[in-house]
Amino acid sequence: MHLDTVDWERINDSLKRIIEITNDERTVRKNIMEAIHSVIYYDFGDFCYIITEDEKSQATIKDPVVFSRFPREFQLSYEFDYDQRYGNMDYTKWYTTSSASVAYRESDFINEETRAKTRYFTEFLQPRSLIHSMGCYIINDKFISTPSTITIYRDENQSAFSDKDLEIMKILLPHIENRMSQLSFPGRGKSGSHKKSTGIDAVDLYLMNQYDLTRREIAVAKEVSGGYSNAEIADHLEISINTVKKHISNILMKTEMPSRAKLMKLL
Repeated sequence: MHLDTVDWERINDSLKRIIEITNDERTVRKNIMEAIHSVIYYDFGDFCYIITEDEKSQATIKDPVVFSRFPREFQLSYEFDYDQRYGNMDYTKWYTTSSASVAYRESDFINEETRAKTRYFTEFLQPRSLIHSMGCYIINDKFISTPSTITIYRDENQSAFSDKDLEIMKILLPHIENRMSQLSFPGRGKSGSHKKSTGIDAVDLYLMNQYDLTRREIAVAKEVSGGYSNAEIADHLEISINTVKKHISNILMKTEMPSRAKLMKLL
């Protein structure tokens, strides 16, 4: 999916909103919802925590932060009906089985015919004109204490979420994950402290999720992006030149980049 210069400028502006400094977790979530809205239009959306009491319990969605064009009464009705009646019918909860953060469109895992037969859609979403849906699930067992979920909707007057919308959500996701991890472990947001303890940042998370790169491959990729030669990379990472070449070959294959120059441009 091709993103042009204007798309990237808007994405960069949205990322500034995501990383805005504040220690209030609800403000962080509100900023993230506003950041998403600035690059992916939606009519109604919420950012909630996922609570599971134990392995046998069904995941429940709690403490929503809402961004919406609808009046407050709409939000309260949505929250009450979801919590009291329809939450256990929510077929999008499949994502709670994922061990890694994931971005999704509802239309990618349930077709219209099947969806139209569900009570969750016909009794809960459709009467509210929440026709098109996409979102993301944020989880990282090492760095995030409580998983969370973002769901955004468009009404019947809007088009369905596109491939481009999904690609943008995938770009934002590792930055959202990183910001939520800072709420769990505040020191990770300070310069130098995170690198010393884990060596993982939002760019690493994106490369892991988007291209399935390993920690070592990411380290090599970053060296490549710095313009270092294979010999220099081998020296910096204390590995052999042949190992460097093997890692670069794997990175090019996974990212589907035809050359080292193209890889540097991607990075």
